[in-house]
Amino acid sequence: MAQAKINKSQKIREHLAKNKNAKPKAVVEALKAEGVEVSTALVGQVKYHGPDKSKRRKAGRKKAAAAATTQPGLTVSDLRNVKKVVDRLGGIKQARKALDVLQELG
Repeated sequence: MAQAKINKSQKIREHLAKNKNAKPKAVVEALKAEGVEVSTALVGQVKYHGPDKSKRRKAGRKKAAAAATTQPGLTVSDLRNVKKVVDRLGGIKQARKALDVLQELG
Protein backbone atom coordinates (compact mmCIF):
# COMPACT_ATOMS: atom_id res chain seq x y z
CA MET A 1 0.00 0.00 0.00
CA ALA A 2 1.34 3.47 -0.93
CA GLN A 3 2.32 5.88 1.80
CA ALA A 4 0.56 9.23 2.11
CA LYS A 5 2.65 12.07 0.73
CA ILE A 6 4.49 13.97 3.47
CA ASN A 7 4.70 17.76 3.37
CA LYS A 8 8.36 18.17 4.27
CA SER A 9 8.18 21.92 4.74
CA GLN A 10 5.31 21.54 7.19
CA LYS A 11 7.27 18.91 9.14
CA ILE A 12 10.22 21.32 9.29
CA ARG A 13 7.95 24.14 10.54
CA GLU A 14 6.47 21.86 13.20
CA HIS A 15 9.93 20.85 14.40
CA LEU A 16 11.12 24.46 14.43
CA ALA A 17 8.05 25.50 16.41
CA LYS A 18 9.12 23.09 19.15
CA ASN A 19 12.85 23.86 18.83
CA LYS A 20 13.19 27.49 17.80
CA ASN A 21 16.99 27.61 18.05
CA ALA A 22 17.64 24.34 16.21
CA LYS A 23 20.28 24.51 13.49
CA PRO A 24 19.43 23.10 10.06
CA LYS A 25 21.69 20.05 10.53
CA ALA A 26 20.00 19.21 13.83
CA VAL A 27 16.57 19.49 12.18
CA VAL A 28 17.69 17.16 9.37
CA GLU A 29 18.88 14.59 11.90
CA ALA A 30 15.73 14.83 14.02
CA LEU A 31 13.45 14.43 11.01
CA LYS A 32 15.57 11.56 9.69
CA ALA A 33 14.90 9.76 12.99
CA GLU A 34 11.17 10.21 12.27
CA GLY A 35 11.64 8.77 8.79
CA VAL A 36 11.44 12.04 6.86
CA GLU A 37 14.34 12.76 4.48
CA VAL A 38 15.02 16.50 4.04
CA SER A 39 18.07 18.45 2.93
CA THR A 40 19.81 21.12 4.96
CA ALA A 41 19.11 23.54 2.10
CA LEU A 42 15.34 22.99 2.43
CA VAL A 43 15.53 23.42 6.20
CA GLY A 44 17.49 26.65 5.77
CA GLN A 45 15.00 27.93 3.19
CA VAL A 46 12.04 27.23 5.46
CA LYS A 47 13.74 28.56 8.58
CA TYR A 48 15.39 31.69 7.26
CA HIS A 49 13.41 32.61 4.14
CA GLY A 50 9.94 31.32 4.91
CA PRO A 51 6.74 32.78 3.41
CA ASP A 52 6.17 35.11 6.36
CA LYS A 53 9.45 36.90 5.80
CA SER A 54 9.04 37.23 2.03
CA LYS A 55 5.54 38.67 2.48
CA ARG A 56 6.89 41.31 4.83
CA ARG A 57 9.66 42.16 2.39
CA LYS A 58 7.19 42.52 -0.50
CA ALA A 59 4.88 44.68 1.59
CA GLY A 60 7.81 46.94 2.47
CA ARG A 61 8.74 47.29 -1.20
CA LYS A 62 5.16 48.16 -2.15
CA LYS A 63 5.02 50.87 0.52
CA ALA A 64 8.34 52.31 -0.61
CA ALA A 65 7.26 52.31 -4.25
CA ALA A 66 3.96 54.00 -3.40
CA ALA A 67 5.75 56.64 -1.35
CA ALA A 68 8.22 57.30 -4.15
CA THR A 69 5.52 57.83 -6.76
CA THR A 70 3.22 59.99 -4.64
CA GLN A 71 5.74 62.41 -3.18
CA PRO A 72 5.37 65.92 -4.56
CA GLY A 73 8.29 67.80 -6.04
CA LEU A 74 10.27 68.06 -9.20
CA THR A 75 13.29 66.04 -10.08
CA VAL A 76 16.37 67.42 -11.79
CA SER A 77 15.24 65.67 -14.95
CA ASP A 78 11.84 67.42 -14.75
CA LEU A 79 13.52 70.80 -14.39
CA ARG A 80 15.78 70.14 -17.37
CA ASN A 81 12.76 69.26 -19.49
CA VAL A 82 10.94 72.43 -18.39
CA LYS A 83 14.02 74.50 -19.25
CA LYS A 84 14.06 73.01 -22.75
CA VAL A 85 10.40 73.94 -23.24
CA VAL A 86 10.97 77.46 -21.92
CA ASP A 87 13.94 77.89 -24.26
CA ARG A 88 11.84 76.69 -27.22
CA LEU A 89 9.10 79.20 -26.35
CA GLY A 90 11.55 82.09 -26.25
CA GLY A 91 12.04 82.65 -22.55
CA ILE A 92 10.15 82.76 -19.26
CA LYS A 93 7.78 85.58 -20.32
CA GLN A 94 6.63 83.61 -23.35
CA ALA A 95 6.28 80.45 -21.26
CA ARG A 96 4.11 82.29 -18.70
CA LYS A 97 1.90 83.60 -21.52
CA ALA A 98 1.59 80.07 -22.87
CA LEU A 99 0.66 78.78 -19.41
CA ASP A 100 -2.01 81.49 -19.04
CA VAL A 101 -3.53 80.51 -22.37
CA LEU A 102 -3.33 76.84 -21.43
CA GLN A 103 -5.09 77.55 -18.13
CA GLU A 104 -7.91 79.37 -19.91
CA LEU A 105 -8.37 76.43 -22.27
CA GLY A 106 -8.49 73.77 -19.61
